[in-house]
Amino acid sequence: MLIDARENFGIREPFLKRELKDFLKIKNENTFNQTLSSMAKFKLIKKIENGMYYFPSLDERFKDLKPSLESIVKKKYLENYNGIRTGAFLAYKYKLTTQVSGYYEIITNNVGKQTRAKKEYDGKVIVWASKFEINKENYLYVEFLELVNNIKYSDYNYENTKIILIDTFKKMKLNKEILRELSYYYKGAVYYSFRKTIEEILYEIA
Repeated sequence: MLIDARENFGIREPFLKRELKDFLKIKNENTFNQTLSSMAKFKLIKKIENGMYYFPSLDERFKDLKPSLESIVKKKYLENYNGIRTGAFLAYKYKLTTQVSGYYEIITNNVGKQTRAKKEYDGKVIVWASKFEINKENYLYVEFLELVNNIKYSDYNYENTKIILIDTFKKMKLNKEILRELSYYYKGAVYYSFRKTIEEILYEIA
């Protein structure tokens, strides 16, 4: 059972408590919690934070190594299309800048709706609640909207940045009306310039 679980989740790869319960097929909550407690007691698994664990290396040389921050962020906030990385990372991904971000700026479904700029892991991760439910069907729209929302990171002037954004829109094969509809979730005066840029992009796309 333990060997199968380790092989399934991998070494130093984060997994959620409920994922282990599903894998072990233990329906009784008390029985599962006792099993989990015993595994942790004997250091068969190690706790990252509430509800998240990992299997340490069996090699004594590497037994104290922990999962990477990237893998923790992915498991906690991004997996199964529940969120995206935004900020400077997104600008780099879509070639608006050559600067590589060392921070994780995240928008996700997996936090309270009012969450704004919550800092975690010594400030290396900043989390916002998504403005609408992110899923497999719309996550590219979310990335594009957030790319426009973060044009401050662009290495280019406004007009050249807009050309890159239009080209990116076409490569993503997005629908103009769906994008416009989702952009309405960015409300308030703080997003005035963002909405203006979206409309300019949509206007210039044939």
